[in-house]
Amino acid sequence: MRKLLSTIGNYAMSIERNFTKEDTRILDKLIVNAEREMAIFRKSEQYNKLALAFYYLTQKERKMVDKKDVFLNSYAIHYRDFDEMSYSIGGHPMATLYPVFKLLSPLKQNKITLLQGLKIEIALGKIFNPGLYHSQYHPTSIIGILGSTALSAKLLHLTTDQTVNALGIAFSFMSGVKGNFGSHAKALQVANATQNGLLSALCSKNGFTANIDLLQQNNVLKVFINKTIGTKEIKTLSRLLKKHLPLIDEFLFKKYDVCGSFHGVIDLALRDRKQLLLRINDIKEIRLRIHPKRLQNKHIELPQNALQKKFSPRYLYAYAFLGKDLRKITHSNIIYRDILRFIKKVKVIDDNTIDQWDYRSNFRWH
Repeated sequence: MRKLLSTIGNYAMSIERNFTKEDTRILDKLIVNAEREMAIFRKSEQYNKLALAFYYLTQKERKMVDKKDVFLNSYAIHYRDFDEMSYSIGGHPMATLYPVFKLLSPLKQNKITLLQGLKIEIALGKIFNPGLYHSQYHPTSIIGILGSTALSAKLLHLTTDQTVNALGIAFSFMSGVKGNFGSHAKALQVANATQNGLLSALCSKNGFTANIDLLQQNNVLKVFINKTIGTKEIKTLSRLLKKHLPLIDEFLFKKYDVCGSFHGVIDLALRDRKQLLLRINDIKEIRLRIHPKRLQNKHIELPQNALQKKFSPRYLYAYAFLGKDLRKITHSNIIYRDILRFIKKVKVIDDNTIDQWDYRSNFRWH
């Protein structure tokens, strides 16, 4: 544990010079996406409700909330599910990093620091997964609190020892479960990780301590990632942080406001619709073949509300095949009758013989 946290801390306190113009271009695109989601959220009823719940503010008083608020901005970036997805993490790093950067680097200077935060989360994704991704815990929250802590420590000018201690404190706040996917709690746990990363760094800066040795003795990290981080993993992490880690091809920039694992389902349905729409009345059954990694711990058979639609490949396939508005997939809790009728024909099949990002359909006809 100490070696892991020291590796993260040493890198966080360094200044990397390996980033390229392409990395900066991708970061700028990520920032534009994050700012868009925050702006949309501030105009929504969700903002009023969350400000009231979190700060116990009246609607009039909530106007006093700073636009740099870490918790609200983190929730905002993630709540519509339009934030980017990192393939290495299986999660959404900008939701846990950008609110901290926006607060502590208000002029958006030091983009290298933000790039380093991204690199830390991506590198941790590479050594924590597939164990973390296959667990019941949410990678965005588990990795995100460590990224948020490291970035906060850097921008608050902590020493390396203080940063390692802050990362230790963060373990006491580590949480976030996939069991709450399809609900508001998914974005809440991301916001919680972001804010608690900042809190961990502030506490460490002001003298509060963690027990790194006991964390290591109790092998706390194994609870979340289903494996022990040993010398091999530490060496891999150190190597990843020392070399250039390109951002190109690292992110899925979303076209739809649904879980990144099921974007391919919508694309498949659109292709099938183009070829087979005229034969829709002859369809008896559609078998969606999806790799188990895309379904594990987040597959909802029949959604009961708008947020659950994001995690229902059956619903998403039916919605797209029937030509519904792809800009409004999760805008309403209503499930239309034609979708309910069609969804009965759709069956999801676990298929580990196909690529984990491949999606296929087989039809049975009357």
